[in-house]
Amino acid sequence: MSKAITICSVSNQKNKFNIFKKKLDVIMVPDNIKPHKAYTYINDSTFTYIYNPVEQLIIDKGSYCLGLADTARGNILSIQSPVPDGTYAIVRVDNHHIEVLSDYTGMRTIWLYHDEEYFIASTSQRMIISFLGNLKLNNDAVRWMLSSGTLGPENSWDKRIKPIQGNTIVSLDRKNWEINYESNKRIEIKPKLADKEWHKNNFGSALATTISNMNIDVNNWKLALSGGKDSRCILYYMKNLPGLKTVTWGTEKSQKQIRGDSAIAKVLAENCGCKHSFQTTDVSSTGFSLILQRFIEAGEGRIDHISGYMDGMQLWKNLFESGHSMIRGYDALGATERKITNERQARLTADLKLTSDYKNSIIPVELEIGEEDLPNYLRRDKTESLSQWRDRLWLNFRTPVVTTALDDIKVAYVEIVNPLLYKNVVEAIEILPDGLRNGKSLFTEIVNEMFSEISYASVASIEDADEILKRKDIIEIMKQELTDSKEKGILPSQFISNIVQNVNTGRNILSFRRKIRNLYRLFAPHFFKKIIERKINYYPMDYRRLALRALIVIRMVELFNNDIMERK
Repeated sequence: MSKAITICSVSNQKNKFNIFKKKLDVIMVPDNIKPHKAYTYINDSTFTYIYNPVEQLIIDKGSYCLGLADTARGNILSIQSPVPDGTYAIVRVDNHHIEVLSDYTGMRTIWLYHDEEYFIASTSQRMIISFLGNLKLNNDAVRWMLSSGTLGPENSWDKRIKPIQGNTIVSLDRKNWEINYESNKRIEIKPKLADKEWHKNNFGSALATTISNMNIDVNNWKLALSGGKDSRCILYYMKNLPGLKTVTWGTEKSQKQIRGDSAIAKVLAENCGCKHSFQTTDVSSTGFSLILQRFIEAGEGRIDHISGYMDGMQLWKNLFESGHSMIRGYDALGATERKITNERQARLTADLKLTSDYKNSIIPVELEIGEEDLPNYLRRDKTESLSQWRDRLWLNFRTPVVTTALDDIKVAYVEIVNPLLYKNVVEAIEILPDGLRNGKSLFTEIVNEMFSEISYASVASIEDADEILKRKDIIEIMKQELTDSKEKGILPSQFISNIVQNVNTGRNILSFRRKIRNLYRLFAPHFFKKIIERKINYYPMDYRRLALRALIVIRMVELFNNDIMERK
């Protein structure tokens, strides 16, 4: 539930740091909770601030670990100590050096800024921009948000700030003011020639060892449990922990769906004797404007996936007040269950959307995203099979851009750990042959042996975002706010007019298409899917989704400017 910033300066900035601390105490606090007292460490040239720290964080003066890391190899906060496994952001500080460590998949985004006076590492873009005192809007982030609903690869809202890639150590020599980037290889899919039994033992051992060896105090952590494979796997290896608690969330009506996440999760928890709770995510009565603002402030506008947060962050407020952090089941095989026949489909499984993927796009040419905007490391290598590229995109784009953005929303309220994205587990996946990755076949075989008498869920427990956005009251709020924003000059006035004019276009048709699509995914034969999917070359433009993305851009610019003014 923590966000943090560390600033190192060449000169004595102690007075400036003390003033900045007081401003962070104001701007970082959500309107719906009273957070824990911030942790602060200040000396003449070093400032560390941790918003809303929880008891289980490891902190030592200016050094800290957010998330969870394996401490078996010694003090993880000592300069040049071994890199631990886990999902975390680690900052190490002493009088001579600073080290910033990202985990293997970059699951806890660390943002970096440096110039001749300051070196800044933070898990919050807002904190950095507020300290700098001005916003230099990154137009690439705006462009990616409009087409993909994300900030895109290696982007922040400010063009001076960059995310550190996963599996990286950034070190600062404070005397010489020299920065060194020790970036290890990006994640690759390189199948190892071995039989199925060897891979099953290797993968199964990685899962069992990683999950069983997590240093979890059940008094402080809950397992987020669904009816799918990922959280079921985690539950299996944690089920013997006395006092383990589980939680599921969704709409109130989802509890009555026999094949749904909510119902299956309850059965799993009861099977293990876990104390289980259910939290509703039905649309809050607080109004869409406030719901959107809380969503944006918590996640800093990195993602447009608002459907699970339409309760106005009430779920996360409740979890914060219960004193529990969250064990999540995001995995490295998420793309493998989707059948693909071409490169476009491979790209879209990772939510890597371009403007050309939409029919009837009204995004201005200067704000479009095209193939030329893909960095080289996201392009398909000549030696890669289609499925290898798909799965590499999942780990090098979807995970650090989409999944981390979703976690960013939650860590404004609770702490998060993702054991299925520990290095030990991901490395076992990297070497799986295509046939054992596709369809999550080997993972499914392993998990099928766990709770084999309990079926998997086939119905999601949260409402589809597009069903929410077709509500007339929400559409009217978005139209009015977009219209009022024209004079601010954040987005082109004519573009905003086009969105407002088209926002109702195809509303019921799109909703009907999605219902048919869901039935098709559940019941259509595989051979029929292959024929149909070869014919699909675009998404119809959803103008309500585009309106939401435009609002995120506008509100984020306003939020940054408000933070800056608060500082002054």
